[in-house]
Amino acid sequence: CPAECILYYTYADKFKLMSLTEQSLKETVADVRVRRQRIAEAKEHIDAVVAYAENRVDCRRVLQLRYFGESFDRANCGSDGQACDNCTNRAQHAYVERDIRDYVMKVLDVVRHAPGELTIKQLVDWLMGVRKQPKGAR
Repeated sequence: CPAECILYYTYADKFKLMSLTEQSLKETVADVRVRRQRIAEAKEHIDAVVAYAENRVDCRRVLQLRYFGESFDRANCGSDGQACDNCTNRAQHAYVERDIRDYVMKVLDVVRHAPGELTIKQLVDWLMGVRKQPKGAR
């Protein structure tokens, strides 16, 4: 019988865990330089967990076994009748890979030539072709 794992996660967990880690290290590590190094290491580990939790594309078995220094062929996920969530979703939905370099270059060009600061909403509106009416116009 295969094992089952359910991951309960919310992005706010990242900040809670980082805060608890920093507080614990403040209480247990007197050397500021060592403490900063350990906080940086903890942040890397927490970021890795967040990346795993938010990953909707890569095979979970590949990710897990890679962490332990092993390899797994993604094509074998599900060969035992139990595919991971990402491979199951991939089988149900088609993912399309596209080259979006030209689109990205347009975005960067708009940002570079914007008069003053540009909000994300203004950038999205411009890219979507939304033109705002002047104030007071109906």
